[in-house]
Parts: sequence; structure tokens; C-alpha cells
Amino acid sequence: LCFSSTGDLLPQSPVAGGLVRYVLITLCALFPTLIALVTGSLILKKIGPGLSGLERLVMAASIGFGVVALFTFLTGWLIGLSQYVFLLVTITACVLGFRILIECWSDAAEAARQEQPRIYVPAILFILLLAYLSCFVPPMDYDVLEYHLGAPAYWLREGRIGFIEHIVYSNFPFNTEMLYLFPMVLT
Repeated sequence: LCFSSTGDLLPQSPVAGGLVRYVLITLCALFPTLIALVTGSLILKKIGPGLSGLERLVMAASIGFGVVALFTFLTGWLIGLSQYVFLLVTITACVLGFRILIECWSDAAEAARQEQPRIYVPAILFILLLAYLSCFVPPMDYDVLEYHLGAPAYWLREGRIGFIEHIVYSNFPFNTEMLYLFPMVLT
């Protein structure tokens, strides 16, 4: 939905088209993170009182990513990888979770101001910048191309999650790969 695989909806200029494509890919990659934070925050409100803001943010993200991976797997296995279903979940999470996300972020920022020396903030921001930039480096390792990205790409082409006979490793539990598949379905 963010852009067509042929690039028809993007400007034809290589510079403008490339920039727009990177912005749209980044937005599509951020949606599972948003959904994870919202879902994890809702679950923690029920079971995790007593956590500080920063602890709640980390726990919400951890629980939420598990829920997003499980949702992606069950949806892709049971009803198929429908872009409309994933878009509906994304829009719902964005609408319902905006307030939760702001609250969670402000609590974490307040806790970070009170609990951590300020010297760690530039280091953390630098590490986050490096992690963001590394997302745009193409993978070259065998296992990444064969099954970490190969299996989700195969499932996306097939339109559903199922057994892949020629990729033996695709029968392992694929939590992270489900997180790769979610934005792939959106794009």
C-alpha cells in the first residue's frame, strides 16, 4: 500500500523517487513498532503495575513484539497475507494508540531524566542512529538471504504462510521473520 513494487505511484525522478521510497519504507517499518508498543502497553496496564516509565516502555515493546509476531503468523497461516487486514490493524492501532504512545514516551523520558546520568543520552542516540542506518545496508550472508528474508518473501509471493519444501530452515519458529513480514505485507 505504501508504494507499488514497480514504483508507478512514485515520482519518476531517481532522487525524488528514492527519497520518497525511503521515507515510505521507514514509515511502513515503524508501524509494527507502534503496534507493538500499543499492544504491550495495553497488556501491561492489566498485569504490570509498579514499573517505572522506562521499564514499562521496554516491557511493553518486548511483549508487544511477541504479539505482533504471533498475529502475523496466525493471520498469514489461517486467512492469508491480506494487505487490507494488516492495514486495518495498523490504522486501528494508530488511532487507538496515539494517546497511549504519548503517555508511554513521556513516562519513559521522565524516568530517563531522573534515573540516568545525562552522559548516556548522546551514546544511546548515536547507537540508535547507527541501528537506523544499518537498516539500509543490503544483507549479504547466506542465512539472511536464504531464510531470514527468503522465507518471508516466498510467503508474501504465495499470499499465505505455509510449508516451504525447498527451504529446510523455514520450519523453525520464526518470530523475527514475522516482524519482517508485517511491513513487507504493508508495502
